[in-house]
Amino acid sequence: MIKIAAYTNGDIEVASCRLRSFYLFKKAEEFGLEILRNLSFKESLSCNCLHLQKIYTPQFILQALLFRILRKKVIFDIDDQPLLFKHKLAFFLLSFISSHITVDTIFRKKYLSQYIPSRKVKVIKDVIDINSDRKKYFLKRRLSNSGGMLWIGHRDTLPSIEPFFNFLKGKERKMFVSTSLLKDDVLIKRYPDISFIDWKVDISFDPDINISFMILNHDKTVDSKAGYKSENKMVTAIASGLIPIVSASPAYEELAIKLDANQIMFNEINQINRVIDSLEVSWMEDFISKSQEYILKNFSNTVLLKHFKSLFF
Repeated sequence: MIKIAAYTNGDIEVASCRLRSFYLFKKAEEFGLEILRNLSFKESLSCNCLHLQKIYTPQFILQALLFRILRKKVIFDIDDQPLLFKHKLAFFLLSFISSHITVDTIFRKKYLSQYIPSRKVKVIKDVIDINSDRKKYFLKRRLSNSGGMLWIGHRDTLPSIEPFFNFLKGKERKMFVSTSLLKDDVLIKRYPDISFIDWKVDISFDPDINISFMILNHDKTVDSKAGYKSENKMVTAIASGLIPIVSASPAYEELAIKLDANQIMFNEINQINRVIDSLEVSWMEDFISKSQEYILKNFSNTVLLKHFKSLFF
């Protein structure tokens, strides 16, 4: 049994922690991996491997260095680039110390390979964002062109979808926005025609929300690193029985092409309604059936754990 001391930069409510640590290692024992969390510095030294999910603090840099001195593996996992100088410095040090750096997309690997030896950077996709303990792993819905639309995201990325609100007037389709809401939230007052839902784990699987589509926009004007982001929300949409309507950004485009679904992409946000209007219900139902099968074969935690375990051989 390979013992892994695993640390994350947050709990299960943080997407990167959830998808790249907690959900990824859900069935670890079946693969001969023992995941140990919340270990002290001293306790961790009994493990064969140190797994750091986007952690930049000095203590863990020292811990990683000691692991390597003891000829143990250190896997540094990231799904974003650091912004603060102190985090960039920690990133550089951990990249140098680590045995492997795991990233979420080939596009992030290509970017990092400008500064880090390519052989050291490994792509481990994001796991499907669904609690594998659910009785019903995938959801089937009654899809309709007039069905509602869902957007999920942090408040600071809301500007990536806000311009679309102007194109909803006169449309039957209802827009739902799920984010972390505040008491007497100004967003609710600012957009009275939008249905705001407080975010929670598995929110897109709620069958009581009358939705058929999930709107996804990797907008470089809001996030300069958006081009390196993964397709995890597109995968989540499909698992939730929703048709993803996606920006033609690298990860979304790559998956759309693999699913033979170029028609779900848009180049400009004002094209979203036109894209939805062009989809036939029979095509949408067929797309969900085939795509759910595809993502189960390519994004389940068992499949991705096989890729992860290969790092040890």
